[in-house]
Amino acid sequence: MSQFFTESFLQEVTDKNDIVEIVSGYVNLKKSGSSLKGLCPFHKEKTPSFTVSEDKQLYYCFGCSNGGTVINFVMQAEHLDFIEAVKYLAERANLAIPDLSDNKGKETAYIRSEIYNINTASAKFFYNCLASEAGQNARLYLKERGINKNSINRFGIGFAPSSNMLLSHLRQQGFDDEIIIQSGVVVQSDTGDVYDRFRDRIIFPILDIRKNVIGFGGRTMEQQGPKYLNSPETAAFNKSYNLFGLNLAKNSKESYFVLVEGYIDVISLHQGGVTNAIATLGTALTQAQARLIKRMRSEVIIAYDSDEAGQKATKRAIELLADEAITVRVLSMGSCK
Repeated sequence: MSQFFTESFLQEVTDKNDIVEIVSGYVNLKKSGSSLKGLCPFHKEKTPSFTVSEDKQLYYCFGCSNGGTVINFVMQAEHLDFIEAVKYLAERANLAIPDLSDNKGKETAYIRSEIYNINTASAKFFYNCLASEAGQNARLYLKERGINKNSINRFGIGFAPSSNMLLSHLRQQGFDDEIIIQSGVVVQSDTGDVYDRFRDRIIFPILDIRKNVIGFGGRTMEQQGPKYLNSPETAAFNKSYNLFGLNLAKNSKESYFVLVEGYIDVISLHQGGVTNAIATLGTALTQAQARLIKRMRSEVIIAYDSDEAGQKATKRAIELLADEAITVRVLSMGSCK
């Protein structure tokens, strides 16, 4: 895929992104002879076999044979394709990104970029709706749950009205119907009708660690029906590879994460000063999420609900985190759910 960029540009990207600095954001590196060594972020191990050469600006793992340049590392660590990894590093180094020739890679990158733009516009729309007359009941619900205005602002909490207002809004913003559908914020029926996916729900924007809005979680205020509705898998969103609140928790000074079940759990904890809280996205912890945690912290406190489902999820999470050599502690919730 290097044909998408000139060799001189790729060299400039690698020259201006020190591999030790980049890798150190994911791996605790220690000096070992002429190189640095740490636990591999790409496979489970207890004895460090992952090495970084500062002189050669290369990494290599003797355990899984994964190796390469800083671009290869970012591709693996952030689940990016080649173009996205180069753009990520170029932006980090304040380099102007050259226009790409017309190709499939460019098309994929364009679609993902447009989905980010659509999600950002949708998040702003939902946020404004929460502050409107239509969001009165949603604001009352959040108040009853103890969520204050600062948390609403910090997490960008919004409200989806029971209409197709978002679809109309995005069309007015000039977005193409096909990509709006691909973004997952709307649904297309078998008959071709297009309508808003989220209706009459409190909306929690989901951000990746680079602060892109990649999807949404919608919580109903009604007693019947599914409590939560999440964005479907898209070119920008795969819930198995992301954790709610990680974009904020990664900056916490604590050496561990607190793993909880839901959006409101995370928001309430952050509001109370526990800014290292994160949550899975409507499912049990996945191996990919455990590996994502490992890249940033070596210890996790699990604080799931104490009901049967919570206990089952706790057991599974312990197994997955232990497989990644992460120290696990469990906070007993007693009779709390």
